[in-house]
Amino acid sequence: MSLILCVIADVPSWTDKAQAIAALIAVPGAIAAFFVLFKRDEQKQAMIHELQQQTVGLSAQTRELNAQVFQLGKIHQAIAEGIAVMTHDVQIQEKNRRNELRPYLVLDTVKPAEYGQGVQYLFFNKGGSAEEVYVQDFQGEGTHYQAQFRAEKGQHILIELYQPTPFLQEWRFEIHYTDADAVPYKQIIQRKKEHAFEPDVSPPIRRDVEDASANTTAP
Repeated sequence: MSLILCVIADVPSWTDKAQAIAALIAVPGAIAAFFVLFKRDEQKQAMIHELQQQTVGLSAQTRELNAQVFQLGKIHQAIAEGIAVMTHDVQIQEKNRRNELRPYLVLDTVKPAEYGQGVQYLFFNKGGSAEEVYVQDFQGEGTHYQAQFRAEKGQHILIELYQPTPFLQEWRFEIHYTDADAVPYKQIIQRKKEHAFEPDVSPPIRRDVEDASANTTAP
């Protein structure tokens, strides 16, 4: 009797069988879940690898862009330096052209006036063509006469001052003219009693620059 009970006791119950069957059924699900996780991990690894490759590619592109930017900077610097040199050359050329066009009157001869009592001043133009020549701001006793109103390079301008004692008097006047580009100039002619009978003659002065400076400094 006891033997039969032992045998019966060793026989699995339906609960144990159900648990065993459930465990067996769960095995494929676990394997499938593991496989899914494995595949996901592979996909993640592939994505990581792809991102790494993209990062390497972007780094190479960045280095290439930096090199291009460096080269462009050099090109821009060279262009800027070239423009500066060209601008400087143009400025020098314009300055030389202005000097070539600028009239320049120098005192050539001083002698008594041909008609009446006075003095004759003969000015030689060693610069460019002087246009619209006229005497301005005359200061001193007597009157004046001007024979020419233009003088090309190598020509003269004759101005006579009429006064009984011209070599004992003070004179001051300005000769105004323009160059071939209509740039206005003036030269100041001045004689003081204590000086020699030849007056002082200033170099050409640009009237437009002088007027602009006066307007700037005016209150």
